[in-house]
Amino acid sequence: MPIAPDSPIPMRALLAGARRSEVVLLDLLRRLVLAESPSDDKKAVDGCMALAAAHATALGAKVRLHRQRAFGDVLEARFGPRKKPGSPKPVLVLGHLDTVWPLGTLKAMPVRVADGRLWGPGTLDMKAGVAMAFAAIGLLAEAAMLHREIVLLLNSDEEVGSPVSRPITERLAGECAAVFVLEPAQGLAYKTARKGIGNWRIEVKGVASHAGVDFDSELGIEGHGSNDLLHRGELTEVEILRIQLLHRLSECLESGNLREAGLVARQALGADAVEHREQECVDAAEVVEDERGTEASGGRDGAHRRIRVAGAGQGA
Repeated sequence: MPIAPDSPIPMRALLAGARRSEVVLLDLLRRLVLAESPSDDKKAVDGCMALAAAHATALGAKVRLHRQRAFGDVLEARFGPRKKPGSPKPVLVLGHLDTVWPLGTLKAMPVRVADGRLWGPGTLDMKAGVAMAFAAIGLLAEAAMLHREIVLLLNSDEEVGSPVSRPITERLAGECAAVFVLEPAQGLAYKTARKGIGNWRIEVKGVASHAGVDFDSELGIEGHGSNDLLHRGELTEVEILRIQLLHRLSECLESGNLREAGLVARQALGADAVEHREQECVDAAEVVEDERGTEASGGRDGAHRRIRVAGAGQGA
């Protein structure tokens, strides 16, 4: 008996439908995982994306591939009624098919099913989420519950910061009423918010003062004691200090102390240095605040005024 579009569907009926579609879901997931797709291999990512595009087409989607040169193509699949004037805005379902696992990982981490779980590279992050999205959309279509358009966007470069997919995502998200990201949450919880990542490039320019040979300089580091390696003669004092300086530079960058980072970098790395840093950001305001804090000049005396720290940041 066909279901009227406006009829509410009991959750028990939806659960029964989900159980019926489990075999198809697992088959699709297995094929997606077997199609290894590291972010830096366009051909491999495109191959995995082709599997998803074919599955979307079989479900009746209108498929569009956003062609890319350096990364895999981005898949946009639209399901349900097309948006018309006065109709509800679409809903965006967002995911990605690139993974952090290099080609050949399947040899050491083969796809297998055990203890009610499917194992393999990229299963959790996030090919299982993609397969679940297809299963859910198919279930809604079967129950005649696709009352508004659903846009499924699968990116190809998420694991490396979304350099090419970001503008596509932002444009489509602005056209939609809501965005649901199918990245896994802890346990069975539903993820309702995500942190972004701020990518920072910090450049330091000034007067070089090698800490190992210029201890009396106002730019030098004082008070570094020797250690067992130095006493045993396995490392020179210059090498010991350089290691200490690089360690301190890492601490400064981690804590956001960019002024001291500039001074330390000057001694450890020379007159010109570049450091890259990644930081979690909750919202855009935090990114702006950090970006304003990346420019610093001057110091406690004239010598330190010859050093300038400049930074540029972008939220992802």
